[in-house]
Amino acid sequence: MKGKVLFSLGMAAALLVGCGNQSITVSKNDVLEVAQDDANVESKDCSDVSVKKGVDYYTVKFTTDKGSYSYKIGLNGHIQSRSYNKSVSGKTSKSETKTTEQKTTSSSFDDKQQAAIDAVLSNMALSQSDVKDVQCTLNEDGSQYTVTMSNNGSPIQAVVDANTNAVTSTIVGQ
Repeated sequence: MKGKVLFSLGMAAALLVGCGNQSITVSKNDVLEVAQDDANVESKDCSDVSVKKGVDYYTVKFTTDKGSYSYKIGLNGHIQSRSYNKSVSGKTSKSETKTTEQKTTSSSFDDKQQAAIDAVLSNMALSQSDVKDVQCTLNEDGSQYTVTMSNNGSPIQAVVDANTNAVTSTIVGQ
């Protein structure tokens, strides 16, 4: 599903590049697919689906057997914020907010690695202080970085194009 979304958005972007200064605007179906893809769920597993268009972003909400999700997605298809309330025994519990300060391990990254890490943080609407255990490795052919980190105990793994710093995939919590 991620491949379809990224390919569709990529093709739309490529087509619009030649159209002057027009900005990319995605549809309600596009943002719903982006949110479901980010949550790693399929449409058939979602209920209470709501997609509302605001002035600068869409609000997407849905519920699964895992919990309820809420997204704020820009008109360009980029996730601006996300919220997840975990379901416990069929009932949704409130999100837990950690108030303890997290210690981050400071590793030395070169400028290109840091740019890849920054791209993932921006894509996830996180800051460096929100994450720990950050690692960044370049694949054998030098075309992409794999960035791993954790946020509030949830592991995050993202793949970033080494030439453009575009985040091509993100997996949260697996």
